[in-house]
Amino acid sequence: MENNTRLVQLQNMVNKTVGVIKPEYGVNRKWTKKGQTIPLPYDVVEQLLWDEGFRNMIDRGILYINDLQDKIDLGLEPYGAEEPENIIVLSDKQIENLLKDVPYSVFKTEIKKYTLDQINRIVNYALENEIVDVNKCSYLKELTGTDIMKSIATKRDLEREEKNRKVREDEDAKRRV
Repeated sequence: MENNTRLVQLQNMVNKTVGVIKPEYGVNRKWTKKGQTIPLPYDVVEQLLWDEGFRNMIDRGILYINDLQDKIDLGLEPYGAEEPENIIVLSDKQIENLLKDVPYSVFKTEIKKYTLDQINRIVNYALENEIVDVNKCSYLKELTGTDIMKSIATKRDLEREEKNRKVREDEDAKRRV
């Protein structure tokens, strides 16, 4: 007998383990790394969207459905959409482009399209990759309260202190020998 179950590919968009444990729908899935994709039956995803926690993961871009037709059929995007309008997920390359290459005026306009979670992901990317553009960092601070420049400076200070501590320990160890 042929199985024609329609599957929806759900992709983890964050650098964390994401789990959907809903025994009432027969679902116990874990995405353990960013970019991992796990298929779920369409009818199960349709039911899961009524669950507030799952819906938040979709709306916030934690889990992402790549197939536009699936998103339209599930009511996540408007009928006839040719590209995502409601749920826009940024790749690392797009975030890097926003932070490094896009002019500030365009950056401000683009940022307004994203949810606070997405903006926080942009902030985290800037922190992790130590990307500092004074205007962009100031604007992101207004939106999120996170001072990227201060955080990077603090991180560098801590790294320098750790390096100096190790040098002193090595010197002390040599003196004892």
